[in-house]
Amino acid sequence: MPYINKNDRQYFDEELSSLIAKVKTIQEREKDPRVVAGLLNYLCSQLALGCIPERRYWSIALITGALHNAADEFYRRYAVPFENDAIKRNGDIY
Repeated sequence: MPYINKNDRQYFDEELSSLIAKVKTIQEREKDPRVVAGLLNYLCSQLALGCIPERRYWSIALITGALHNAADEFYRRYAVPFENDAIKRNGDIY
């Protein structure tokens, strides 16, 4: 996970809650939870573009690395426990 100072987290939490609420509003309006894929892509892309210091290889590598690591960590912390529970319920195939 992104291990950042708790004070820094609090600095962003109110705005993140607002963004999450907006995403949920669009999901409800569209009656389709799958729209989250495009919304997250847009939000992450805009955030990355807004934070990239300059269009250079090192800054592109820095941003893509952070996004890749965030995806890996999300999978490790959120999806793996789900998958392990599914194996317990349904049995493993390997």
